[in-house]
Amino acid sequence: YPGLQSHILSKVEGAPNFRRASDKLPVYGLAIPTVDGIRQVLARVGVAPSSSSSAASAGCSLIWFNMREEPVVYLNGRPYVLREHARPF
Repeated sequence: YPGLQSHILSKVEGAPNFRRASDKLPVYGLAIPTVDGIRQVLARVGVAPSSSSSAASAGCSLIWFNMREEPVVYLNGRPYVLREHARPF
C-alpha cells in the first residue's frame, strides 16, 4: 500500500520498510520490494547477485525468505500480490 513506509526506518527506494532486526545478527526485514529494490537491498547488505564475480570470490551468500501466504507476481519490475477478490485482507 503506497504511503505505508515507516518514517522511523531508513528509506531504500523500492524496498519499503527495510530494516535490520538486530545489531548483533545479520537479519533483515522488508515489505514486498520491486526488482530494483531487491538489487538495492543486496547492495546494502553487501551481497551481489550470483553472477557477480566479486561476490563469488568473497564467498558471500544470502538466504531470502518470503513469508507471504499469497503468491507474488512481478510485472515490469513491480510486485503484485494475488488475493481473493471477496477477501482482500
